[in-house]
Amino acid sequence: MAGVCTQAGGWLVLQAFDGAADATPTASHLLLVDTSNHISAKQFDLKGYFQFDAVSNDGQRIYLIEYLSSSIYQVRDLNTVSGQLDPTVIVDKTDGGAAMTGLRLSGVASRDGQWLYSVYIREHQGAFIHALNLGGNIAICIDLPGAGYASSEGGFHWSLALTPDGSHLYAANGATGVVADLDVRDGAPTLTRTSHYTTPSPSASLLQGVEAKGFGANGAAVTADGKTLVALGGHGVTWIDTASLQATDRQLIDWTVWSIALSPNGDNLYAVSDGGVIAEVSMTGSHASTTFSGGLGQPMAVLRVQAAQRS
Repeated sequence: MAGVCTQAGGWLVLQAFDGAADATPTASHLLLVDTSNHISAKQFDLKGYFQFDAVSNDGQRIYLIEYLSSSIYQVRDLNTVSGQLDPTVIVDKTDGGAAMTGLRLSGVASRDGQWLYSVYIREHQGAFIHALNLGGNIAICIDLPGAGYASSEGGFHWSLALTPDGSHLYAANGATGVVADLDVRDGAPTLTRTSHYTTPSPSASLLQGVEAKGFGANGAAVTADGKTLVALGGHGVTWIDTASLQATDRQLIDWTVWSIALSPNGDNLYAVSDGGVIAEVSMTGSHASTTFSGGLGQPMAVLRVQAAQRS
């Protein structure tokens, strides 16, 4: 069972599935919890394979990805008051297609919690950003540069990061060196520019035994001043100047990095390797780093960094 909170933290959604571990689920189960009292909960049981995507700030709508096959999906709206799925499928308003294709890597919510931006990859076409309005049944898809993952392993390395003021969304692919800047001040994304920066080629030994589908989550972050984007790929971590969209520095070039996150004050970047080792990298000066073991359980990702409370 997995759980996800709303951007505002008012609702928690837990999900579980029926069926064999190596097969497509035959049924999906959702539990909506009101975090203000931790008691009020509603359960929803659906036939088929539905993945949680988002929940509205008022808790009255749960948005789901209904998989029609391993890569073909459609977006559905579950009314939590009636407990019924809206019979109308949410489609991309730019083309009106009934079903979309792709595999979801990761997503970030707008600062007001009204939009969810997700990056999807496709087998034979480039990646795209799927923007879902959580206040109404509106979806917008924005294509990103590059090839599908069938012809380029780098297709799995897309990540998203939102500026602290919520005005710009960056889509970065640290493996192919492509970065896109989208204006999201009005909620709906508008692609304003793209750029390509030089990336080092990962050695075969670094990628040996690593499943490409593991990349993508928590793979980018923007500094508090909005001037620097930090993105990972298959080989180290890259600093990108948001004014020019060009690389200014690289660190941990011998690492296969799974995820990154900035400290609350923005002074340090934390990265987790595929072996569970954690690096603390200074965001100032020469970006000097220190490493330490992740301890028991071998961490796979760093979700958030929080300052320790001292008594």
